Amino acid sequence: MSRFQEVKKAFSAAQKKYDGYYSQCAYFASAFSRALIERFEWPRELVTWERPGAGPVAHVERALLLEDDTFWHLGLRLKLQEGTSPGDDLRIALRFKKTGDHYLLELFPGVEFEVREPTPEGFRPALDALFEEIAMHYDRGLDLFLENRAGKLRIPFLVPEPKPLPASGNGNGNGKD
Repeated sequence: MSRFQEVKKAFSAAQKKYDGYYSQCAYFASAFSRALIERFEWPRELVTWERPGAGPVAHVERALLLEDDTFWHLGLRLKLQEGTSPGDDLRIALRFKKTGDHYLLELFPGVEFEVREPTPEGFRPALDALFEEIAMHYDRGLDLFLENRAGKLRIPFLVPEPKPLPASGNGNGNGKD
């Protein structure tokens, strides 16, 4: 076998290894998505995924991006109802990786969960923490923002878009009443 053929063989083996790793991680991401929808009873159509730097994708597996930090990155967007402005959506940047016989899942910077099996029970601690953060976001977000302590929130508080001004009612269109 020539050296060229040896290199091609090594490349093929590496490609197969990567494909296997990707497959395991895509399954993990899909299982997380299903567990989140089931545990929260969140309507499926209000849960979307985003590929970092590319925007929304149809399937969670398409959102996966392997970064230099060796973690898979993806964005989660949760809507409370259809037709709301994007500023009303909850956006969470997730990252995870398989290491040995388990996964490390990071929902928020510095907050990692060890997931032994990608099952609803395996995701329970992470999903419970996500619920607590969402509840705090809505319960205390405005107060912490106004107190200049929004940094305590793991889901960033975004100032809502201003409500449209009422029509002037004078009909001249110059905005003076």
